[in-house]
Amino acid sequence: MRTRLLSIALAAAATVCAADSDRQGIEHLVAALSDSHTSIEQKAGLFTKDARGEFDRLLALENGNEARRPWSEVTEPYFVIRSVRFLTPEVALVDVDYRQIGSLGPMLRVPVLLVLRKEPEGWRIAAFRPYVADRPFQFVRPHAAGEGQPDPV
Repeated sequence: MRTRLLSIALAAAATVCAADSDRQGIEHLVAALSDSHTSIEQKAGLFTKDARGEFDRLLALENGNEARRPWSEVTEPYFVIRSVRFLTPEVALVDVDYRQIGSLGPMLRVPVLLVLRKEPEGWRIAAFRPYVADRPFQFVRPHAAGEGQPDPV
């Protein structure tokens, strides 16, 4: 009985240690993504080999930021982890915010969902999904014939 309890306790401790090291690996990846000294090639290496389109989304988010000019009164953009959820030991969902602070307070906040996959070289980004509204939200009002037409709001 004692041996069984001891083995359960050791297994639980090993699981917690593994989760801590995985969390640290994810934090390291997000820090590298935020670092302004990380080159484009190094950032591309943070993505899985089959996620080139996802890397293009990161570039679009960074290039669409007009406030990245030198001598501006805003900080460099950076990512902040909001939550980490492990779906399996090799897959994690990470909610991050892409933030930039201006001299008058918060200036930019874009929520981003990262799907990470653990590979032999460490955690890599398999999906990069920013929640950016590229067009106004549209409600659909049904017509008498049963078809809907978008109604811009």
